Amino acid sequence: MRNLNPDQFGEFFSPSEVAGKLLRLSKSRDCHQFRISGAEPILGEASTLHLADVIRRVDDNFIIETNGVMLGADPRLVDILESLPNIHIRLCIKAHDGTAFEKITNAKSEGFSHQLKTVETLRKAGIRHTIAVMQPFVDPNKLQIHVSEVEGLVSYASTERNLKLRGMGLRKI
Repeated sequence: MRNLNPDQFGEFFSPSEVAGKLLRLSKSRDCHQFRISGAEPILGEASTLHLADVIRRVDDNFIIETNGVMLGADPRLVDILESLPNIHIRLCIKAHDGTAFEKITNAKSEGFSHQLKTVETLRKAGIRHTIAVMQPFVDPNKLQIHVSEVEGLVSYASTERNLKLRGMGLRKI
């Protein structure tokens, strides 16, 4: 329900407010690289424009972790990111085909096709990127793309509960 009514669970910050907080944090910790991770930052044009504005204001190195579904569904979003010289996209793929994608993510199977399209779109745009897959769900050898990183699943209670509801548990599919 948080996704339907996010304002009930926290505040939204303007790009200048976000950038200000990041710059203060980086100065206090002598940090010159940022990583956006832990939730999907690219949900459409508005969120991509917001993210790009934050990155321009901070003007430092950013790693953006994304599932890439929206970037593949709407390649115009890649055009927004293409103008940012200091980004690196970490594309996180959690399945090796559409059927597994649907079962693991509970999203429509075509999302997997969008992820693959994102790889090609990022390559054509010249945006630095890494492709990461998640074990135990993905066999990198079953993908027709170069995998840069293999990561393990962090098992949170909510993750286990959601997988169990989909009849999966933490076993290989």
